[in-house]
Amino acid sequence: MNCRLNCFLFLPHQFADESATMKERINRISAACFRYPSYRFLKKKRYMINHIFLKLKAVITSIILCSSSLLFAQSACEMTLEGNRMIGKCESNFFTEIEIYLDKHYNKIDTTTLFQALPKDGFITIHSIKIKAKFVITERAGFPQIMFKPNQSRVGWYTFDSLYSENETLHFIIDTDPDVPFLDEDLQILHHAKGLLKDSLNWNRNDDRRCEDDVSGGKYSFFCALQTASIAIVGEYNHRNAVMQLMRHLIEEEFPERKWEHRFKDFNNMPETTFRDIIEIFDSAEKIIEAKLK
Repeated sequence: MNCRLNCFLFLPHQFADESATMKERINRISAACFRYPSYRFLKKKRYMINHIFLKLKAVITSIILCSSSLLFAQSACEMTLEGNRMIGKCESNFFTEIEIYLDKHYNKIDTTTLFQALPKDGFITIHSIKIKAKFVITERAGFPQIMFKPNQSRVGWYTFDSLYSENETLHFIIDTDPDVPFLDEDLQILHHAKGLLKDSLNWNRNDDRRCEDDVSGGKYSFFCALQTASIAIVGEYNHRNAVMQLMRHLIEEEFPERKWEHRFKDFNNMPETTFRDIIEIFDSAEKIIEAKLK
């Protein structure tokens, strides 16, 4: 047991070491575990350890991206052309580096050329963790924007805002807590979620952000009603979709001094929150979206 504790107590230190790559961290942790007799049998199955920690990396990234306790900010970024890649850096401790792989070499590139080249795959670096991402064009705001989604479940789409080209460098801003423009489907999501919360008997006031039991039991937390409705209407869950973002901002307006870890979960689970409070947030959001869609 002590050997197991020593091994797993080694994990937080290694994941906090930002000077090491993820592969280096995995190798160090594996080596530490192999020192102990109870782990020697794993030497021939080292790939299993690598697989476990790659999964752990994905979980950690999703937690980072989905947490509402992050310092939300607009991050200024620059991106330049290097052969068949666009390489970018951001002035923040959230999204720090960007790579977009193009299908050919360009001598120079501007916003129009980049728009025409997308969609493309690439990478985004988040808190020193490099993960795959998809870069596409969206016209949700009424004009073309570059939008990217890290390849993790439950993670939203983010846009390149205020994009312009100067001296062969693209400049833009990434807002990690955006106000997302509304479409008709957003109103449908809201109505569907509100329908799941028909009355207080259908409300789960003990949210754990895991929605399988909410769906099977027919009792939904604030968060799970919206997640379930998103999947039902558009076929996927986007953690930063327009409805979710509007609801988050309405919660913050109601409690401007409160510090949140997860806005939906914390608001849902507050002892003073009533079912009527939840419905009032829905009603306020419905009025705002209907007015914006006129």
